[in-house]
Amino acid sequence: MSTTMQPAVQQRPQAPAGATPTPEAPRRRKAWAVHVQRIDGPDGIYFAPTRAKARSKVIADIRDAWDCDWLRAAKHILAIRRAPHVDVLLPQPHPLADTLSIEHLHIVTHAYGGTGPQAGYRNHYFTTSDDPDLLALTETGFFRRGREVPARFSGGDPHTYFQLTELGRAVAASLVDTY
Repeated sequence: MSTTMQPAVQQRPQAPAGATPTPEAPRRRKAWAVHVQRIDGPDGIYFAPTRAKARSKVIADIRDAWDCDWLRAAKHILAIRRAPHVDVLLPQPHPLADTLSIEHLHIVTHAYGGTGPQAGYRNHYFTTSDDPDLLALTETGFFRRGREVPARFSGGDPHTYFQLTELGRAVAASLVDTY
């Protein structure tokens, strides 16, 4: 009786279900390429965690564009395929984010443009030059003072553009919503 040796198959280690990603692994905003039978309706890239959720977004857009019922909108979808080359990689939450108060987190994310899909389009916060929250965030390295606007142009009090530093942008980027 002879036995043959099977070559060892190398498998990628799989994280257990529900496991959180490692701190160095980026969060992934999955992209889905959508093709719709259309005249002028939606077509392109949608971001969603699953194909079904991407499909729901497409159906909602078709219904908005064409004023039709759900079933008719669903029939116009020709294909939904993963588009991993368009995925958006987002950093894990920055450790310093836990040290900031809710007010300071709001200021940092507001200066970055919020936490939604368009976050990152802005890098400043415009307020009075003596704002205690901005001065505290400047002391800790999240902001630097930018251009000052004299009182005569800003309604009575001098105002300043506080610019996010590299650290401030890193913390704000780590707080962007995945979807």
